[in-house]
Amino acid sequence: MLMDRKQVGYFKNKRLEEISLEELVEKPSEPNDTVDVDRFLNIDESERQEVEVFFPNLLEEEEEEIPVKTRKKKKVSFTRRKWTVAEEEEIKKRFAGFLARDKCPGQKDVEKVMTQSKKYGGLLHARPRDNIKKKVSCMLVKARKNNNNL
Repeated sequence: MLMDRKQVGYFKNKRLEEISLEELVEKPSEPNDTVDVDRFLNIDESERQEVEVFFPNLLEEEEEEIPVKTRKKKKVSFTRRKWTVAEEEEIKKRFAGFLARDKCPGQKDVEKVMTQSKKYGGLLHARPRDNIKKKVSCMLVKARKNNNNL
């Protein structure tokens, strides 16, 4: 309620017990953007002469700093490339140990095989690492299905 009426400054540094219901219901005599400095700082008329307080208008500054949202560019879609028979044979050859143990290779294992493929003129180094790992995983799933169906 205080935030809606912009009266939070009036009750700063006060405990809940110190705030009366009349103070909450009472409407401020000044516009919402100004703050009663005397009431805020609990200053008497005699002390008022020496005190100068600066309250910046933070709301205006925040509004200026909000960045303008621009439209997001659409990602360029790419067409899916089918795995060639030569690529599948190279996967079976290079990942034979993993396929025999029924274990999916890790990131480092796939990168190691990619460097070997590039070194020996293979085809796997041209594919993304994640696609190679997913292909090996799918090959393992197919092998498990075939073994279960027998």
